[in-house]
Amino acid sequence: MPDDKTSASADVAESLTNLGGLLESTGRYVEAKPLFVEALQLKRTSEVGGVEIAHALNNVGLVCSALGQMDEAGAVFTEALDFLKQELPSGHKDIARCINNLVREGYSSTRD
Repeated sequence: MPDDKTSASADVAESLTNLGGLLESTGRYVEAKPLFVEALQLKRTSEVGGVEIAHALNNVGLVCSALGQMDEAGAVFTEALDFLKQELPSGHKDIARCINNLVREGYSSTRD
């Protein structure tokens, strides 16, 4: 059972993700990126599963892509894909979406 600190971290991560998403949706990628990165760091240190970490990584990757930071985007999407492949069945829509992000960015790091 999560303690109060873990629960608070999850709430903060969710708020950061929501604010980052709002900024991203209005094209304010430079402002959104640090919020998504902080949310990712909170999720990495909390008791969330790999799928939630992968979703946080995907947010960072999308913003990196929008900023033209293709190498970073590819590395982040690849890490997200690794988490998803560990926890979800082959062919899951989240895995497909992550592979699509990699392909769209010109990466073929869809390792088995």
